[in-house]
Amino acid sequence: MLNSENKNQILFNNCKKIQVLTLTLLLLGVISCISITLYLLYTKLNTWLDDIESQMFEREKDHLLLVSKARAQKLASILTNNKYGLLFLETAYDSVKSGTLKAAINATFPVIINVYDYLENSELYGENIATVWLSPYTRILEEVPEYDQLNIFIRFLQAVSICYKCQAGMTFDSGTDFRYPMVNMSHVLTSPLLKTCHSSYDSRCYKAYNDDTTLISDKMSLYYQDNFTYFLHSKGKTCTYYFPDDYFISHDPNYGNYEYLITTSTGDFMIEHDDKSIVDIISNDLVKEIYKNDLMMKENIQITLASGIDKSLNSYSLSGYNTIYIAGFAPITIGGSDYEKKKLVAVTMISKNGILEPLNKMIDGIFGLVVYQVIVFMVYLFMVFLMCWKLSNIIYSKIVLPLLLIEKYLKGKKQSLNENDFNSEISELIKYLKKLDIIEQYVDPNFILHPNLSHRLKNLKQVMPLFIAIGNYRGVSIIKNLIGNIHIENQEYKKAYKNYKKSLLQIEKLRRKVIAQEEAEKNLTQNQKNIMKKKLGKTLSDWNSEKSFIDENLVDKINQVCFGLRLYLEKTITNDKDKQRQGWKKLQNLQIIVLNYYISKSKHLIKLLKLLIDIAYVRYRLQSYHTSMELLEIVSDELGKLVSETSELEKNQTTGYEIDIDITRLMRANIVINENKEKRQSFHVPAVTFEKDVLKQEIFYRRGMIFKDNNKLQEAGLFFTMAIEQGIWFDPTIRKECINELFKIFKFYQRKKEVPLLNELYYKYKAKKASTILCLDYEINKEHNINELIVSMVSEEIQSQYENFGAITSYAGFYLKMDVVERDYPGFDTENFLGSTSKCSERKHVYDVLLEGLKILPQTSIKKTLILIVKDIHNDLGATRIGNIKEFIMDTKIFIVVCNCKVPKPIRKLEKSYFCNVIYGDDAVENFDELKKYAFGLD
Repeated sequence: MLNSENKNQILFNNCKKIQVLTLTLLLLGVISCISITLYLLYTKLNTWLDDIESQMFEREKDHLLLVSKARAQKLASILTNNKYGLLFLETAYDSVKSGTLKAAINATFPVIINVYDYLENSELYGENIATVWLSPYTRILEEVPEYDQLNIFIRFLQAVSICYKCQAGMTFDSGTDFRYPMVNMSHVLTSPLLKTCHSSYDSRCYKAYNDDTTLISDKMSLYYQDNFTYFLHSKGKTCTYYFPDDYFISHDPNYGNYEYLITTSTGDFMIEHDDKSIVDIISNDLVKEIYKNDLMMKENIQITLASGIDKSLNSYSLSGYNTIYIAGFAPITIGGSDYEKKKLVAVTMISKNGILEPLNKMIDGIFGLVVYQVIVFMVYLFMVFLMCWKLSNIIYSKIVLPLLLIEKYLKGKKQSLNENDFNSEISELIKYLKKLDIIEQYVDPNFILHPNLSHRLKNLKQVMPLFIAIGNYRGVSIIKNLIGNIHIENQEYKKAYKNYKKSLLQIEKLRRKVIAQEEAEKNLTQNQKNIMKKKLGKTLSDWNSEKSFIDENLVDKINQVCFGLRLYLEKTITNDKDKQRQGWKKLQNLQIIVLNYYISKSKHLIKLLKLLIDIAYVRYRLQSYHTSMELLEIVSDELGKLVSETSELEKNQTTGYEIDIDITRLMRANIVINENKEKRQSFHVPAVTFEKDVLKQEIFYRRGMIFKDNNKLQEAGLFFTMAIEQGIWFDPTIRKECINELFKIFKFYQRKKEVPLLNELYYKYKAKKASTILCLDYEINKEHNINELIVSMVSEEIQSQYENFGAITSYAGFYLKMDVVERDYPGFDTENFLGSTSKCSERKHVYDVLLEGLKILPQTSIKKTLILIVKDIHNDLGATRIGNIKEFIMDTKIFIVVCNCKVPKPIRKLEKSYFCNVIYGDDAVENFDELKKYAFGLD
């Protein structure tokens, strides 16, 4: 007899056969109809279409030739007439200068206005009423060398301008420039010529004035610069027309497929194309305009131009990879030219598609009609098979398929199911199965802490509805917080801020729920309270411990919201200053809430002092400089009470001491402190090492920034210097900022040469460096020999500030780490870093340690090195799988030191997958000697 699995398989195969048979018949019918239609449509038309296309091409060539000739004659007439006008103006000035032409005795001196006087008082003058002049040397008309000839010459200039309906002018070799009428002169203030004429507008800087490559015929130049200009060069002067941008445009909108342009015989520039103005196309050339990215077209055009298109009036076919152009060429001959520097050519072009457009439209209409008939036929044919197909599909999809898929899903043979594909009963069953699957995946750290941010975000959004459904406020808060962290890494600060707020909202809901539960229990009898305590496993009759835990968590969430809001405000560029200011005030209010919590609980003194510095920064952004300085002074005084230990080892061996802070000073600095009926306790401060120096450094930096914004640069420089020189411990980021700001101050005073050490620091910090990171996965508290070898190696091999160095361990969830930055004493920092892990116990997996090290390596490093040191690693999987590491390794060189004689399996997998250099053995000294040889190039 057949078992159930075989029966399901047979049923599944039969259903598929029915579907395949129906689909096959339908497809055969469609293919047959299409084949017959295409055969009838195209077999008889190919020859006819080829003949039609050939005739249309030949006729179009003749047409293009006629159009090009007509345009060439028209343009030649325009240029020739304008040339004679310029010759007339030249002759008139020469006659005036020689004394042949003289002004009448009673002739009044014409109105001549300096262009700068006109532009500065344009409301006093009207356009087109006077002559305008300019000179790079004077604004007094009587001082120009040509002043004696102006009385009668300006009248000739005005007559020529009126006759030829454009602005006319004359530029003398002395730099004086006269133009009429007084229009379109604002360009003298913004022209690019200002950059080449010593910040003064000088018409002699025109390219057409100096460069013979702009000549198109004897003494005639045609070039666009500020205005479209037509020059006539002669001894001591140049006569000029300033044409408007659309002077040569002759495009007929009724012939949209044609392209018209004027170019030289070599095609090296154009002065008109299609219906665009000269300004848009003057920098293009013929080759670039036509062929664009078509190399075949480029070669054809270059061959045509090389053969000389000005020697004959012919049409050309320019073939390319993408299209074909038909072009007609006709030379433009300017009358009266003794010789021609660059012969102008009128070109009319049209593409193959433009020629065949009417034919294509007709064929498209015929083809559309045929397609419509085929579609109607196919619809009727399709409807016949649709009913059979639909019936078999319903049976299969609604009955057979859900059961088969659910069976595969339960056996792990199918990854996912879409409940929207089935009826309501099946959908509900699939939803419950998915929830069970998500719960199973949630146990795996790779699910909610996946190294790939997009995958992690998707997983977190998938698991969040489960926590919402069961009313787990803290779980929803954690998920929202993790989503906010992802947005921070993606630099999406607004989204991060919103998710942090939602995370805070969930903790607030949880607190209200606990308080409501506490109030409800007050009405219970003692017996009922005892029964509830047993069910909940509580040992206390009140909820104080729960509320204390929630309050601590609530403050952490507010800090997280402050962090997100600050980043959002700093990175957002907006013109709405009021909205920006309201954002900073909102941030300050949240910070004061946290401050009051720290004060009321008399705990977290270091966090409190750091928070006061942050509040001072917010006051600084609100331009409340006085109170900001007051807060910094308070923090500075409180830091003076702290006693610093020289190392982390000494810090862990001390018990701490009691310190009280002056609340009244905070209140005088406009900090609202909540009243507390109970007596405030002193702060118990554990021993500190780097915290004191780092906070002092930040105080100096903040003071320097306040003085800088108030233009007190000397005081700012003093505080930046103090921040750089502050203590043994320092924040590298703040040190960089201080060096950068101090460098700007000395640069402002032009005294950089007096501070060579500052220059050296500035350029050293700006330079790209090699980066090295140590990833440590062993019992740091027990393996003192390995610790000493590491400190010794770092002290010897890491080149202080000339390379970046950092470290990370598998302890404390990566919260304890040395950022990869420049360090003054990398060996000393490493020794203290190892000592800081003495109270840590839980270790992460080696893959997690490796991935975290890769992520914090600076991407801009010229060389990246990762050294992984392991011993007795555990096999409990973390969030990272070996396949997740690939996208982060890139060009990082990895060395692995195994302080055992046997290499663990995870390390072997790394070696095989990513070609890591693995050094292993029981002798740690030999291992480190070999590491130095390969990693640092030493024997």
